[in-house]
Amino acid sequence: EDSSFAALLSLSERDDSTLLSEAQRCYELLKPQFFSGNAVQSLSHVLALGDGRAEEKCSRTLLLYDRLKERGYKYGTDYELPTLGVLALSESDLMEIVTEMTDTDDFLAKQKGLGNWSIGRKQRLMYTGMLVQGEYVKTGSLETAAINGTISMIVAQQAAMCAAIAASTAAAASNSSS
Repeated sequence: EDSSFAALLSLSERDDSTLLSEAQRCYELLKPQFFSGNAVQSLSHVLALGDGRAEEKCSRTLLLYDRLKERGYKYGTDYELPTLGVLALSESDLMEIVTEMTDTDDFLAKQKGLGNWSIGRKQRLMYTGMLVQGEYVKTGSLETAAINGTISMIVAQQAAMCAAIAASTAAAASNSSS
């Protein structure tokens, strides 16, 4: 995922030192709020792509996160964060985005294969964010950033699944040889 965000940053019209400084400042502001340093790094890269001061972008991201939580929609704090950052970078009213997200998530929750027992609420809420961003975000590189975050999450889940299968196969082989 770092490679994809590095590529997005390199496509930006902003100079490298500005981007790096902006990403570092966002990271410093957001790290105390979220557990995963890697997810915060990805979020910081996304926010560095947007216009405005780091403090404002981070504040909007945290406000969006908190408003969702207040409504009972706990947004994920791992690979989901870049999508939240993309939404926060839009100039739209955050409460309007929250309403759109909660309405869309409620709809998706009733669809086969998207309920709480299938993909989980946090992951579904990230997909909801990706759907909603089409209404609010008009910058191609930011849309790509959200998609890259999702792909990274899927790859991580597949790697975890392979590790679990390998561990269970090793345990079964060990038990059968004893």
